[in-house]
Amino acid sequence: KTGYFGYLFFIKYDGTKYDSFDENKDKVSVKGEFKKLLAENNISYYKGIQQAGRTDKDVSAEENILYINTKQDLKLENFKNSSGILRIFDIKKTLPYLELPKLIEKRHYIYRYPKDKIKNSIPEIDKICLELSGQHDVSAFTTKKGKELKEKVRELAVYYENQELHFTGSSFMPQQVRIMSGYILTGRKQPLEGKYLTLEKIIFSKELEDMIIFEDNTIIN
Repeated sequence: KTGYFGYLFFIKYDGTKYDSFDENKDKVSVKGEFKKLLAENNISYYKGIQQAGRTDKDVSAEENILYINTKQDLKLENFKNSSGILRIFDIKKTLPYLELPKLIEKRHYIYRYPKDKIKNSIPEIDKICLELSGQHDVSAFTTKKGKELKEKVRELAVYYENQELHFTGSSFMPQQVRIMSGYILTGRKQPLEGKYLTLEKIIFSKELEDMIIFEDNTIIN
C-alpha cells in the first residue's frame, strides 16, 4: 500500500581496499561505496542501509548483502556497477521494512592462513575445532568491547579442510573468528590478520526466503 519494496543487494569486495565497513569521515567504506553506486544510478531509498554481516578492515566477502527500501523498480541488468571497491552480482526483490539481521540464519566465514605460518599440527587443529564447535560462552575470544556485551554465548561449527578453517554460526562477537583462528592455528588467543579472512556465504532463514518476490510479484512459498 505504501508503494515501497525491499531489495537485497548481493555484493562481493576485496577487504584490503577499504578502511571500514560503516561510513566514517574521510575514510573509504563499504557502505560509502554502495551509497555512491545508488547515487550514480539515481536510486532514492527510505531511511538507512542494513547489512547481513559487518566485516572488519581488510576482511573480504565473496557474498554479503545490503538491504534498502525504495519505490523504484530495480533490476541488475539496468544497474551501473562502476565501483572499484565492491561489485553487485545479484539483486532480489522482497517485502519492505524487514529487519535483515534478524532474518539471517547463519554466516559462513573461511580463514585461509599461509601454511608456513601455521604452528599447530593437523591433529591438534582438528581437536581444537571439535572443542570450539557447539554452544559455548565465547567471551575468551573477543575484544574488550566484546566482553562488555550482555550475550556471550554463541553456537557455531568449526572445521579444518583443505588448509582452510571454516566457521559457521548465526552471530559472532567482535574479532571472534580472527582470535579463534589464532588459537586454533598457532596456539595463541590473538587475532590473526584480517586479510586472510573471507565472509563466504550468507544463509537465509526460511522466513526470509518466503519474502523474496518473483518478477510477477508473487511471493515464494
